[in-house]
Amino acid sequence: ADADDDDAAAAEPGASTSAAAAAQIEKTPRRYEYQHSFKAPFFLVRGTDLPFWSYGGSAVLSEESLRLTPAAQNRAGWVWNEKSLKRRHWEVELEFRIGGGGRTGAEGLALWLTEYPPSNWADHSIFGGQQRWKGLGIFLDTFDNDNARDNPSVVALWNDGSVDYDHNRDGATNDVLGKCQAIYRNPYRNSKLKVTYKFGELSVFVDALYTGNWAPCFGPVAVKIPRNYRLGVSAKTGEVFDFHDVYSLVVHSQELRRADADAERVGFPGKSRRRGGGGGDGGDDD
Repeated sequence: ADADDDDAAAAEPGASTSAAAAAQIEKTPRRYEYQHSFKAPFFLVRGTDLPFWSYGGSAVLSEESLRLTPAAQNRAGWVWNEKSLKRRHWEVELEFRIGGGGRTGAEGLALWLTEYPPSNWADHSIFGGQQRWKGLGIFLDTFDNDNARDNPSVVALWNDGSVDYDHNRDGATNDVLGKCQAIYRNPYRNSKLKVTYKFGELSVFVDALYTGNWAPCFGPVAVKIPRNYRLGVSAKTGEVFDFHDVYSLVVHSQELRRADADAERVGFPGKSRRRGGGGGDGGDDD
């Protein structure tokens, strides 16, 4: 069945998958979501098409990679999925390379899962995306705007579409879901980012040196993501610059069901406020 045929649903507030609960979760085999994925090598038999995706700005597709920006000043490139991600439980792996000739780089790369289309297509000021996005943005921020000496960093933010990104403080005053440092800026080696969403909880992992070992970045953190949002990747340079290359974005989904729903619903300590979208996508995840 097509991913778009799945019924809308979202996790209940306060649900958490503890170790005891995880043992009682029924699983099906993971499913490769080809309509939400792409990976090199890109066989350009139809010119420069990328099936199920649209790209623009400074983005250039070759057989080896999708280069979102070259190592040049004031460029922005992006790629957006043409289909909504409607699975309850999913995992995204992004393989990328960010680097340049300078001691520092800018500005960074973003992985999006947001309402589509953007409300302002002309705005690419936030890592190649718009200022007031609606949904999830995970930013690979390479430039230390706030002089906190914590870049390169990975930071996930939620926006309801009404808040400007605090660029001068690297998003510190925004609705931050989680953050970590990771040394992924390297012109000679690829890096990977993994994002998982299960039972309404988001987790992020990094393999900065492409060793095959995932280091936890943050999570799980509760956030309600509507199931009509779309994936995108974008990047931007400023006066300081790097190249931003993407080699693959691979999505898997899995049907998960709690064997004993009532027994599984334990509290989520310290997370009394439930972030995320509402509206017609709510429902019982069980």
